[in-house]
Amino acid sequence: MRTANTQNKSFMHLKTTHMTVKDLVTALRGYRFNFSNEADLQDGIEEVLTAKGCSFERECALEGAGVIDFLLAGGIGIEIKIKGSPVLVTRQLLRYAECEDVKELVLVTARSRLGDLPDTLRGKRVTVVSLWEQAL
Repeated sequence: MRTANTQNKSFMHLKTTHMTVKDLVTALRGYRFNFSNEADLQDGIEEVLTAKGCSFERECALEGAGVIDFLLAGGIGIEIKIKGSPVLVTRQLLRYAECEDVKELVLVTARSRLGDLPDTLRGKRVTVVSLWEQAL
């Protein structure tokens, strides 16, 4: 199993607030994001997490699996994609799912094509938040 490289890093906004995936999805769907690239969208998601008092690390290095956009206290990993094919995104999420510190995955995307991912990867639940649907 892969682990997050959290030895030299600490979660931002260290409060005891742990968000559930359901709470996270509700918070994200209730926010109007204005973005032209992934960095802008990351900034918006950071605003939401901070406003909710959630403990998180942005751009968290997962040992051997790459860097996930956000890792929340409690093990919810958030990946943001505004580009990319379903195959490439699924491969990336599979690597993250191999990390023992990641308990669940949330994909936030502006691409309707990425909304059709498996419900689980490596036994970990995957939830897709489609910003495209939000805009309708």
